[in-house]
Amino acid sequence: TKIREYLKMEMGLSTRLIRSASIDKRIFVNDIPVKMNRVINEGEVIKIDLAKDESQDIAPEKMDIEIIYE
Repeated sequence: TKIREYLKMEMGLSTRLIRSASIDKRIFVNDIPVKMNRVINEGEVIKIDLAKDESQDIAPEKMDIEIIYE
């Protein structure tokens, strides 16, 4: 089974989440970053880092806006 299929079918992860983690090299087999076409074997340890490094701290910014329709 390819790791992409395993993460999607067995773990229930979304395609978008898998793709994002893959691009950021946050999916590991036996502590080695892998590509999604890698075939996994019984006994291998799969790790996926679900935390993103980007900050979600967005500061409010005062501005004038014109309401067109209410």
